[in-house]
Amino acid sequence: MSGIEPRENGYDLLMVDHETAFQSLDGTALFGSVCPAETPGGLAVLVHGSGVTREEGGFFTRLAAGLAASGVTSLRFDLRAHGTSGGRESELTIASVTRPWTAPAASTSTAPAP
Repeated sequence: MSGIEPRENGYDLLMVDHETAFQSLDGTALFGSVCPAETPGGLAVLVHGSGVTREEGGFFTRLAAGLAASGVTSLRFDLRAHGTSGGRESELTIASVTRPWTAPAASTSTAPAP
């Protein structure tokens, strides 16, 4: 778990992330962070761009805090061959990167609370 200190962004809270892991359809291990809303009202899957990680330089971390404050649970994960997820850059294709997007949403919406 990682705590995010309150900042001058209008969110007066201490956000707690829960680390998670799941497998893509081809078995590649993908790792991410779930930021649960206190009173869940929806789910957002945050997908980073090429060459960065699930934190998007801190932007996704702040976005997750704002979403949680608004009642939206979020999941951000490292795409294949990024951050702590498995895979090699030489194996990256559009299909191999986009295919796993449905797996985390399904596992997050059915997973018990930490």
